[in-house]
Amino acid sequence: MPARPGGRTRFDAIAAADANGDHEVTLEELGMVQLTSLPMTQYNAGPVPNVRTLRDFITYLSSTVGHFNGEGHCQERRG
Repeated sequence: MPARPGGRTRFDAIAAADANGDHEVTLEELGMVQLTSLPMTQYNAGPVPNVRTLRDFITYLSSTVGHFNGEGHCQERRG
């Protein structure tokens, strides 16, 4: 898929979450980064409840990309 015109990669906050410097970012490390410490124009969860950390944000986003047979959207359940 071609890049969206005007789109920007926003990996800096994820890379910076590598607290122990081992070049592997874990969910635990992402959980230590509060979204309020990041620019809201880049990491805005909108009205989604309980999304407070970078871990919450990435976990939520990954749950919204499921497709079945092309564009058939999957229904997700949060537990």
